Amino acid sequence: MPASRVFLVASEPSGDLLARETAEALKATDPGVELFAIGGRELAKIGLESPIDIAPLSILGLFEGLKAYGTVIKLADAAADAIIEAKPDADEMVA
Repeated sequence: MPASRVFLVASEPSGDLLARETAEALKATDPGVELFAIGGRELAKIGLESPIDIAPLSILGLFEGLKAYGTVIKLADAAADAIIEAKPDADEMVA
């Protein structure tokens, strides 16, 4: 049976930590699992380099959020492209 392919997405630092913990648990359960991710430093610590910089998504406040809307849309489109390219068997979104 081929290895499972899983794509994790974390759009902010606490989600990045949860995604790293999820990735570690998946690897412990199935060492052959292929993992792909969009995230930050926590995922990078375990070798899952993100094709997208999530730093612009760390936004506080309504007005900052409105100003960042265009960037968020571009990053969401890039994330969708990365997920489609990876052809995962499963995807999991973590905050």
